[in-house]
Amino acid sequence: MFAALRRPCLLAAAVVLTVLGSAPAADAGWVTIQNDTGRVVVVQTTVTSNNQPRRGRPVRLLPGEHVREYHAAAAVQVEVFEGREQDRSLYCGQLALRTDPQAFSIASAGRGVTVTPAGR
Repeated sequence: MFAALRRPCLLAAAVVLTVLGSAPAADAGWVTIQNDTGRVVVVQTTVTSNNQPRRGRPVRLLPGEHVREYHAAAAVQVEVFEGREQDRSLYCGQLALRTDPQAFSIASAGRGVTVTPAGR
């Protein structure tokens, strides 16, 4: 009877250890972009893969909100638009990415915005 229960228990233990052991690796490539302006903005990322740009979906962020995305690429282009008129770009630039989780802040800069690593 115990032999029949032993195999499923060993399998379950192996799965749990695999999941727990890979938890730090699961955070790699995650990018958080926070809206630290006093206005509504729309953020859209573009990643180039096999020489083909792939635009992400536009995300509307209220003041204080953030978006968290996974990117396996070494760089990502970020474009920030005015919340009401998405044809008016406030910022467009490349973000160099590392393998560890990163956070960026959108801050007001005159009529536009800047996107910088959080905490700077």
